[in-house]
Amino acid sequence: MDKSLWTDEELDIFNLFDGRCGLNRSHKAVVLHEIVLKSQAPKSWDIPTNRIPLCNECHISVHRKYDAEMRNKLQTIRLEAEYAKISTT
Repeated sequence: MDKSLWTDEELDIFNLFDGRCGLNRSHKAVVLHEIVLKSQAPKSWDIPTNRIPLCNECHISVHRKYDAEMRNKLQTIRLEAEYAKISTT
């Protein structure tokens, strides 16, 4: 991952997942996906807790089958990562 392409805030999100894909931990994350899409929440879509790192394969898959179930799954994974971070500090 080219660190010069990402802000410190974005790198923190990647680091929360150890640089791995939120859906397939065996893959390296290369993109940050917005859990709640900009079209759904134009004023708050870009908050850090709304983003999850994904590999290209999962990112494509998420966009093909993006529905409430997928959004809930991504939110749960993101919240679990935040909780794990808090409980280890």
